[in-house]
Amino acid sequence: MGKKLFILQYVTLTSMLGLMVYMMSQKKEPLALLLLLALSAGSLVYGRLFCGYLCPFHAFDIGVTALRDRTVRWGLPAPGFLARWYVHVPLALGLLALVIVKASAPYTKIKLAVPVLIIAFVVLVLFRRVVWHRYLCPFGLVMHLPAASRPLTPVIDAGACTACRKCEKACPTHAITIMKEKQDIAYQECILCYACYKACPVDAIRIRNV
Repeated sequence: MGKKLFILQYVTLTSMLGLMVYMMSQKKEPLALLLLLALSAGSLVYGRLFCGYLCPFHAFDIGVTALRDRTVRWGLPAPGFLARWYVHVPLALGLLALVIVKASAPYTKIKLAVPVLIIAFVVLVLFRRVVWHRYLCPFGLVMHLPAASRPLTPVIDAGACTACRKCEKACPTHAITIMKEKQDIAYQECILCYACYKACPVDAIRIRNV
């Protein structure tokens, strides 16, 4: 079942990336941003499914990461100051404000020349994954709020876990904490990439509702 889920994820992510590229080529970035805002707002109902299955930035990131793994394995680390909430929250809010202004451009007199979607792609190319996914993504802000449900999230089987910490090291957003007496996934940070599921050598991680 896991393989079918990964195929579904690949299809939905690449489709969304293709749609975003098409809309940008047609000079419809405001409409693209409205669509992303609407889908990300749905996280209040279904958790971070948007991140795992509908986010074009996640699709782009998968391609960049695969290229890095096969070549240079390079990416600038997250600056230490970004971990401070009073730094990354205002930055993400600022990007969210840009998104909202840009998305509303067709209906207001405000014109913004900044290509908001391009900013994300540049950050994903230059920096390691955690910088965008955990600290800067404006669409991820609402996903830190409580959700009615969180389907298709990874779950650690405490009885099977050997505390090897391979899942913890594989997680691109540092959402996993593994200790002998505690195995925890911070679901508000989990982007449903399933790197942990693929890294576990003892199949101690399952996918909820699958």
